[in-house]
Amino acid sequence: MNDYKHIIKFLNDNKYAISSDEFNKQISSHPDHPSLYSITDTFSFLNIESVSAKVPKEEFDNLPETFLAIVNENNRQIIVYVKKKSDGQIIYSSANKIKKISKDLFLEIWEQIVVAIDPNESSEDNKKSIYNNWMVLGYTLTSLLAILYFLNSNPSVSSIIFFSTSIMGLIVSIFIVREDLGLHSETIRKICNSGKNSDCVDVITSKGSFVAGTISLGDLCIIYFSSLVLICLNRIDVFDYIFLINSFFSIVLSIYSLYYQAFVIKKWCFLCLSIIFILAIQFTVLIYSGLSTFNIDSIFVLILYLSLMSFLWLGTKSRLKKLSQLKNLEIDFLKLKRNKKIFQSLLKNEKSFYTDDLSEIPGLELGRASEDSMIYGVLSPSCHHCISAFKTYNELANTSPDNQHIKILFNLNPENKENEYLKVGRTIIDILLKKGNAAALTALNEWYESGLDIVLWNKSYNFQESEESNNILRKQYYWCRNNEINYTPATIYQNHLLPLEFQTSDLKYFIEHEN
Repeated sequence: MNDYKHIIKFLNDNKYAISSDEFNKQISSHPDHPSLYSITDTFSFLNIESVSAKVPKEEFDNLPETFLAIVNENNRQIIVYVKKKSDGQIIYSSANKIKKISKDLFLEIWEQIVVAIDPNESSEDNKKSIYNNWMVLGYTLTSLLAILYFLNSNPSVSSIIFFSTSIMGLIVSIFIVREDLGLHSETIRKICNSGKNSDCVDVITSKGSFVAGTISLGDLCIIYFSSLVLICLNRIDVFDYIFLINSFFSIVLSIYSLYYQAFVIKKWCFLCLSIIFILAIQFTVLIYSGLSTFNIDSIFVLILYLSLMSFLWLGTKSRLKKLSQLKNLEIDFLKLKRNKKIFQSLLKNEKSFYTDDLSEIPGLELGRASEDSMIYGVLSPSCHHCISAFKTYNELANTSPDNQHIKILFNLNPENKENEYLKVGRTIIDILLKKGNAAALTALNEWYESGLDIVLWNKSYNFQESEESNNILRKQYYWCRNNEINYTPATIYQNHLLPLEFQTSDLKYFIEHEN
């Protein structure tokens, strides 16, 4: 999967709090991935308005401070995030590197294509909201553990160091497991890749980092340090020869890890080195703390806590792995669902309609009139699912107003006098006849925005009825009935019923793809 961290940085710098997982999921499943169009379309999906244009080089100074651009490097076009500096220098970043060059040099490689967005002014704190939430949670949990520890005991300096390093080890272990599960952190990635031969992911996911093929060294670290934290919180004396022996074995594993990184994989993992450093501190503290006891009960306590945390953590990790796999399956599913050939194949297998007679039946219309690209939407005033369908029809028409024409019909039986929503349909059609299409669309939009609240809507629109509106509803209803359209919302695209495997919102990928 392509790395879009520079584009996410572009969004974050403009105060849009977009998670990398959500962005990568949407863009990776786009039918035109990895084009510039797939990026702008993903922006639209995330409700971020963007403008893409070809700009003359003479207008470069008039561009905003930050934007996306296409540059030509080594006869290869790439999409980069550009920041204009006050000193005339240009900083541009791609997925793998950041460069700072002069304006003149940048203009030489710039293909004059840009994508710009307006900064999100709705919340100045959006940029850091997700990060801050995790930081607050981490600080809160750490503070609570520290408070519990000091409330339960009167610790010595050695005990404080041992407990503090246990918490630090647990935190680093969590980051190691996150990398193992593919939940990468941009900050951790920068730390891990800061050296010439350093790559945490390669080391953590290599074969040598697993015990018995399934349990990783990261798992062992989480089990080990979480057990130590619980032992300290329960005021169990860790300054026992049993814990020194246990710490000695952890040093043996540390030596193995150092050997494996230096001579086997020949890459360094700064997270792993941090764990080794923490273990060395704990081993040193135990040696110089003046151990004087050998309590047989400590063996059972240590085994109990290690077994408990092994059971809890391995069970939790199994579920986390399944969630990670489901995320990947979702991306694969969206790629499949948004594949044009598959869509067309399923569409042609659906019931086809003769829609020429629909041009004679009045209905509400969205977009610019164009019979060649007509979409028919069948709605009902009583249908809750029609609320989102109508919203989607509006978005489709607004996205491509020059080419996309949508006509809305009601599947509403005018003879069913017991249907309280019939008067809503009659009123909207009557508004269409007397005040025009725009007024009728406004009335329908306010109806759905009211949440199908008849009393609330009636305050703005007095119920109306005429023989002509009844006749139009009758024509629309019998057309639906004769063509066996028995549910709403129903969408007719290219004279075929939209397959149930697709939602109306999926059409945007295929309509815009064609245009």
